[in-house]
Amino acid sequence: MKSLRARLIFTFLISLIIDIPTGVSIIGAKSIPVIAAASLLITAVVVIFSELPFLRKSLVLIPISFIIFYRYIPSVIREIAAFLIWTAGFIYGDYPLDMRYAFILMVVSCLLIAYCTYSLIQEKKYVFYIGLGGFSILAAQSYIGVGIASTATLIFALALIFLLVYQQGGFSDHYSTLWVTVLTIFIFSITYFMPPAFEPFEVDKIKGLASVIFKNYTASGVNSESGHEYVELGGPRTLNENVVMRVVSPESTYLRGRVYDEYDGRGWHKTEYRWNLLQDNSHIEPDFDEHVSFRSIVQEVTKYGPGETIYTAYSPLWLDLNSNSVFYIDEDYEIRSGNTGERSYEVTSAIPYVDFEKLKRSGYDYPQDIRKYLQLPQGLPTRVGDLATVITEDVDNPYDKAVALQDYLRSLTYELNAPKPPADRDFADYFLFDLKEGYCTYFATAMTVMLRTQGIPARYVEGYVMPPEPDSGTVYYVRNSMAHAWVEVYFNDFGWMSFDPTPLYQGFDYSPVSGELYTITDNPAIPDNEISQETKTNEEIKSSPDLMTFEYSPYYWLLTPLFICLIVIIITHIKAYFLMKRLSKTDLVLYYNNRIVNILKRMDVKIENGETMREYFTRVSETIGLSDIINIYESTLYGKKVPMDDDVDKMRIKYEDALKVYRKKMGILFYLAGRAFELI
Repeated sequence: MKSLRARLIFTFLISLIIDIPTGVSIIGAKSIPVIAAASLLITAVVVIFSELPFLRKSLVLIPISFIIFYRYIPSVIREIAAFLIWTAGFIYGDYPLDMRYAFILMVVSCLLIAYCTYSLIQEKKYVFYIGLGGFSILAAQSYIGVGIASTATLIFALALIFLLVYQQGGFSDHYSTLWVTVLTIFIFSITYFMPPAFEPFEVDKIKGLASVIFKNYTASGVNSESGHEYVELGGPRTLNENVVMRVVSPESTYLRGRVYDEYDGRGWHKTEYRWNLLQDNSHIEPDFDEHVSFRSIVQEVTKYGPGETIYTAYSPLWLDLNSNSVFYIDEDYEIRSGNTGERSYEVTSAIPYVDFEKLKRSGYDYPQDIRKYLQLPQGLPTRVGDLATVITEDVDNPYDKAVALQDYLRSLTYELNAPKPPADRDFADYFLFDLKEGYCTYFATAMTVMLRTQGIPARYVEGYVMPPEPDSGTVYYVRNSMAHAWVEVYFNDFGWMSFDPTPLYQGFDYSPVSGELYTITDNPAIPDNEISQETKTNEEIKSSPDLMTFEYSPYYWLLTPLFICLIVIIITHIKAYFLMKRLSKTDLVLYYNNRIVNILKRMDVKIENGETMREYFTRVSETIGLSDIINIYESTLYGKKVPMDDDVDKMRIKYEDALKVYRKKMGILFYLAGRAFELI
């Protein structure tokens, strides 16, 4: 690049834009300030080492240090191996977040991004390669659910436009203006179709396939017996009275297991897991505001099947695993044991007391990290929101709206044999306006979706309900038929509060007066398999049809050729890049000369039989002046003279001039196609 200052500005800017969503995908959105600081620092180190070549000599200290501290080499190798194993497992989703390794992975990623960005700018290949690489990274991050990646994509597009303007020398002439305008439109066309803008095309069918590769982001980070990677809703259910848990508890409660936040019109996904590792017998901060009062309840749980899910009554405070193993907890307070064979544990949970008047004044100004629980599919019929508006028109606060929607849904009919909605219908819309009957997944989904249409954050929860009365003393036996789904709603200055819109359940009682959490007026037969059951093995979950189902659509035939072309383009340019790196100065002069001749040939200006290169260059002088490089070519080829750096630069500049002539004569489409496939 012409200016050192511009080179540095673009390096820092582009690296930062890509580093932030990359860091978020590794260590979470709460660490953005740390990620930004690390990005700037790492990029500065890369730039300093690149601009000051003598510093690179200091890298010899690394092997020297290994020689001096040779006794630590086995430990270092073991740590590197452990890091690589964790990285592979983390990407695949089998290993939870380990901040020590995660930070190392982020640093390595920032180093690679900074080095590639700076090197490409130095090589004057920045527009194509940085654009291709940057959009590829951001597209992948957008697809796997990194929310900030979509914003970063637009900023990245603007940065590329500034690069193009700078490369073309600004808007100094009509041709540069046209060139930059066309590419600007092209870039923003790409950003428009970046994920999740593909959602209307229903390519989320491949999320099941992607979840196998990116389980940390699109599905569960630790294999679970309680719930599939994707919960598909609807259809008749049968009963199963197999016992799944024995719970010793002073009272009957709901047992919270899985939480989902993304609704696609047919079922529920978990968009992102951010597991934090805790040691056995660790204190857990409750999942509500620190000023909220609560009482605690201690429960001893024994599971009759293998699996990592830890079930708790509302918000866990303390967990004692009999195996003394570690456990993992995510931002939705889902808990997994580090031991797949964990069968029994003791959990202390917090049951909050509620100031209902304060709750009604909580307002609608929600924190940024809560807004993802307002997600709705683009194809959701507007009448779902219209119905919610009518139901809540007489109330003006989030709490009363939640109660009004809950009461409305309880007026509908509980039915196990509810049919599955037609393929072209939204699940919530079909339930509310056609069926008006169903079981818990129908009611919980409808309430969650209706709350979101009113701008109130809500999430879909699955777990179990304990029997209303103990089987003996304080012992409760939880059965498959007690699998259940309900809703959690977020309120400012309080946190998440549970609601149960399913008929036959009175739901949650947060009053500090009542000693019971809820009362079941009848013991409903809750359908088997409303939630993936405890008795399912990890192998059954991995092989679940929900994970691997891929239905071809018309867009498949459009996207597949484009994807193949993209792969071919990437391979072609990578091959050309490494070829250029291996060429000597002599080879570079001959390489650029051959490329110039190839460009002229594609403009139908070919070498005639018996014509020398000097005669040919003289003949094409009206098309492009080449007289200043013929001496370099002849002295290199025939005189066996080793060219200077200036000679190589002159050949390269003349090659770029030939490209401009080709672009002006043949048009932008032929030019882009030729550049993409390295034809010119």
